[in-house]
Amino acid sequence: MKVASALHSQCKVAFLLSRAGDLVGAERHTESQSNSWGKTPKPADPIEQSQSATVTSRREKSGHEEAFMRRTHYVACATLVLAVFSSTVAGATSSPYPATLTMQRGLSQSSTNPALPWGTTLTAAQARQVTLKSSGPTFRWGVWKKNGGPETFPVRSTDGGAHWTAAGPQLATDWAGGSLFYVSKVIPESSTSVVMVSNSIIDVTTDRGHQWYQYLNTADNWSITGHAVSGGIGLRIGPASYALLPKASYALYVLDIARHQWRRTK
Repeated sequence: MKVASALHSQCKVAFLLSRAGDLVGAERHTESQSNSWGKTPKPADPIEQSQSATVTSRREKSGHEEAFMRRTHYVACATLVLAVFSSTVAGATSSPYPATLTMQRGLSQSSTNPALPWGTTLTAAQARQVTLKSSGPTFRWGVWKKNGGPETFPVRSTDGGAHWTAAGPQLATDWAGGSLFYVSKVIPESSTSVVMVSNSIIDVTTDRGHQWYQYLNTADNWSITGHAVSGGIGLRIGPASYALLPKASYALYVLDIARHQWRRTK
């Protein structure tokens, strides 16, 4: 839509320039005619006629050249606009990042080990095993490593980390599908919403951890960070340091909660 809007604006500008050029030409022609009104024609002089014919010929030639140059300019502008548009469309269709990231309901290892009932408060000893804590004066999200082992679970706090409660099933912790899916970054959005990611996974909840949705990245390894979006949840995805993707590339995604997918916006 942005590309089409930009193209429409550029075409409109070119059209207005064209109309302006035509109006200027018409105004010059009208001025030439008005200067001759009300004057009594004098007897024709052969020398003056010859000079006048020469001047008229030069003016006509100049006018034709000016019109030709103006048309050439418009054609060049139109060609440039078309080239930019074609390049933009080609870049959009050849993006190494999918247009949408559709999530599945649940987490990939949610049935491997039973989780604590949602809302269960962790003991003081268990709370010391909460890692990847997000910051915040009130709500916080984190990852609890049960007994300090490989089993990890999402937890949340509403009092700045003084107490932690269970907020979902087990997170993936080992190799699955050829990629490492354990959570390595917590991106808090609010007391009800959080995104937990690695270079191969995106886990998200928008209802305090009652229900989770997951996207497994089977493409090249990504580097995922939060991206501020007005009234929504956004991510910025780029290549990991060891990825094969272009190093300067990136894509911005916004969460479509109703469709349980991330939509690429840039």
